[in-house]
Amino acid sequence: AHHFKGEFAQNRANPGRGWVVVRAGSRDASSILSQMEAGRFYASTGVELDSLNVGTRTMSIHVRRRGDFKYTTEFIGRHGTILDKIGGNTATYTLRGGETYVRARIADSGGAVAWIQPVFVRR
Repeated sequence: AHHFKGEFAQNRANPGRGWVVVRAGSRDASSILSQMEAGRFYASTGVELDSLNVGTRTMSIHVRRRGDFKYTTEFIGRHGTILDKIGGNTATYTLRGGETYVRARIADSGGAVAWIQPVFVRR
């Protein structure tokens, strides 16, 4: 749960510490909800993305730079297996065959993280 009263501090569960970013065509509730139901969003505690592109065989991510933070992207597959790990604010994963799905976890050097929804591989 959250601490809604009292001081805001790093060791407390204050509101606003995490959010989701929805790729919606407009800001009305029905558009946002339909895009969330379709999985077109990512969750974050501070890392922001400039772009996320999914092709038939690739997933490309461009992280919005913030200060002098360093970024690491892990592309994750079935059973939490790390398929690839890439440093920097851009990362691309190309399917190798055999993946059921691929998702990404992007962390900055300050401890903030973003999680991409899984992209399921069509066979």
